Amino acid sequence: MSADVAATVVTDLRRSSLTRGATFQIAGKQFNGLSQANSFGDELQTFTNYPLVRITNTGSGHVFYARTHDHSSMGVATGNATITTQVDVPASMETGAGTLVVVANGIASTPVNVTVN
Repeated sequence: MSADVAATVVTDLRRSSLTRGATFQIAGKQFNGLSQANSFGDELQTFTNYPLVRITNTGSGHVFYARTHDHSSMGVATGNATITTQVDVPASMETGAGTLVVVANGIASTPVNVTVN
């Protein structure tokens, strides 16, 4: 399967201006990837079926990861279904212009321009 088919797609970012320490909702497709990764009995479970949100400051190039929670679905291979999740913007991140991507199973979405205040 190609990365294009499995790629996460951001379909609704209701704001391009993000506030440090605040929570916002984001929506898109394939937010939970195509698999749960793997498990080995009850000794090892390495699930990856949740979205990571990565924000890169355009000026400094520094990368920040935002906590995601309250996903509308934890199903995998959801195809064209729209999935929403809540995102907590780190209070300590740098302000200014940046790009936001959603990553699932190691495949990032196309960057979305944002401004962090």
